[in-house]
Amino acid sequence: MRMVSACLLGIRCAWDGKARYKNKRIIELLKSEILIPICPEQLGGLKTPREFQEIEKGSGDDVLD
Repeated sequence: MRMVSACLLGIRCAWDGKARYKNKRIIELLKSEILIPICPEQLGGLKTPREFQEIEKGSGDDVLD
């Protein structure tokens, strides 16, 4: 049993509620393993769908200062 990002399974969990990715290797793994789909963004409290957001004029390192 493994946890895998839901988007890699083609689940509609992107910011706009659409499916973005469908990883062939992960889909193949479904044939032999039990996979538990998770969405880190949703686990962090973000909704789907939600407004598009991006970092401007900075980096993730800025948060650590």
